[in-house]
Amino acid sequence: MKDYTKYLKRFLGILSSSILNSVFNFLLFTLLSIISSERFFGEFSFAYAMIFLFIPFVELGVSTFLLSNNYAEYENSILSLVNLMLSLCVFLGVLLFSSNIEFALIFINVAAASLYQIVYSMLIKNKMIKHQLIFSILNGTIKLIIVLLVAITDTNLNMILIILIISNVLPTLFYLKKVNYKYTISKEVINKRFWFDIKWISLSTLIAVLLMRLDQIIIGHFLNKNLLGWYMISIQWFMIISIISTSLLKYSFSEVQTLSPHKIYEWLRKNEKKIDALLISFFLIFIIVLLVAIKFIYSQEKLLTMTILILSFGFYFSIKYNFYSIITYKEKNTKVLFIIQILQLFIQLIIIMVFFKYVGYYSFPIAFSFIRLFGYLYLKHNIKKKYKLYFVTKAIQIRQKG
Repeated sequence: MKDYTKYLKRFLGILSSSILNSVFNFLLFTLLSIISSERFFGEFSFAYAMIFLFIPFVELGVSTFLLSNNYAEYENSILSLVNLMLSLCVFLGVLLFSSNIEFALIFINVAAASLYQIVYSMLIKNKMIKHQLIFSILNGTIKLIIVLLVAITDTNLNMILIILIISNVLPTLFYLKKVNYKYTISKEVINKRFWFDIKWISLSTLIAVLLMRLDQIIIGHFLNKNLLGWYMISIQWFMIISIISTSLLKYSFSEVQTLSPHKIYEWLRKNEKKIDALLISFFLIFIIVLLVAIKFIYSQEKLLTMTILILSFGFYFSIKYNFYSIITYKEKNTKVLFIIQILQLFIQLIIIMVFFKYVGYYSFPIAFSFIRLFGYLYLKHNIKKKYKLYFVTKAIQIRQKG
């Protein structure tokens, strides 16, 4: 019973801090959409999407490495590599300052947000539950100053980007010593074995974020920044759901290390119907409440309603995909994730190009949902095929004993 309470407390700690992060982001986007002009909100959404597009090129999946005991032996190599990328990112930001202040601030934001994510992962790994919550509250509270500034002053986008930097830097500075983070770039960064083991997880992390942000960049650059703002709001609503699966994933990395991959798969196989029933019930309740809320809060009711209904399928299959991805991380078989994500990227672009002629903007949420269905089915089939022989052999052994 004590172990159960300890595990539950740890999971709820991760979930609570994730909820806080998402609530603050949701409030930031929702309040800005109400109090600012559509043009300003669109420009902010585009800058925000750009920041999160570039983060993986600096962070290189280090958050996942730090949470997985499989990669504990490479912690110094990983941190050295990320420190090098952080330095290059800040240098690029400073270099751009005289020619394009907005892009300079975006690059500095990328470095600040990357370091924030690393320290946050180290807090989870060290099971510092109370500190995770304080960390998230500090970050979110500073973000809400943005809303206050926009509401009472005639502020510009550059000032907003500076506050975003502060929201990531201040909490991080408080906790650098607590997690024993050191800014060092050692020779371990060129360890060949390290590169061999982590290359697929780094590449899959980069492609995963391209998948999440590519549609937003295309909408903001080629279509209309106002449309991007509404698309981002739809996605922010679903963050309320995805944080639960993300928290489970982060928690699982630290708790399933003693289990073999086939045992994890066996559990998923036996409990898939229960997981489906729980997810579908939750999604139905959530969407009904959400559609009622949209009617009273936002002006673009039809646009948001259609976008949310289409995206709901994508987020549903994305959560199921995350459960199965635990097995691939456990096996260090992240090459399969990279292959899936490359295929998803091509399929996403093809769907957008084909469907845009017929449904315009809605081709983006359609592509979002379809590629997540494809990813889930591909990964499940790959794992099922791999473990089919194991379960057949096990069944024969049981019969022989009987």
